[in-house]
Amino acid sequence: VYALGATLFHVLAGRAPFAHLSDVERLSAAVTGDDDVPFDKLAADVPRELIAIVEKAMARERSARYPHAGELAADLRAFLGGKLVGAHRYTVGQRLGRFVRKHRFAVALTVASLVTVAIILVVAVLRILEERDAAELERSQALARADLLLIERASALAPTEPSRAAALLLTLRTDTPHQDRARDAIAKLDHIHATAGKGPAET
Repeated sequence: VYALGATLFHVLAGRAPFAHLSDVERLSAAVTGDDDVPFDKLAADVPRELIAIVEKAMARERSARYPHAGELAADLRAFLGGKLVGAHRYTVGQRLGRFVRKHRFAVALTVASLVTVAIILVVAVLRILEERDAAELERSQALARADLLLIERASALAPTEPSRAAALLLTLRTDTPHQDRARDAIAKLDHIHATAGKGPAET
């Protein structure tokens, strides 16, 4: 396994792993345990998955390497087939990117469907809000018309039935948009009461 990893390193780097060391230096490094593989000598464009395969195959501790050459070959086949390599630790972003690339059509179809559903929902919500606003406007206009009719009715009753007219005005909404007309009707009642000598109307 180690030899296969060293061969793969040679293929990727263009030279043997310890070519920069003399025979004596290589022997000394092996004895002292300083025989670190110079993975930094690999080209920057070498895929991280391949580097991970080499690192695992050439791990210093035998227990950290592939148990047998078959597993090393399986990882190489996975890399060549665009699948996940067991020796490499993928980030969530890398896994997501690979999934998107592998299922490009399905992802595009799903995204298009989600966008369509989102547009439909937005249009539906806007329509509901528009209908609500229209209903609220219609309700406000209806209340305003009712207020106006009440004021006109009270004004018509004021000369003959001032008490009834005052009672009608008391039922008027405080937030009516016809405040001026209401004040005019109250002033008319006050004038009628004053003329009749009954004092100002209590409203």
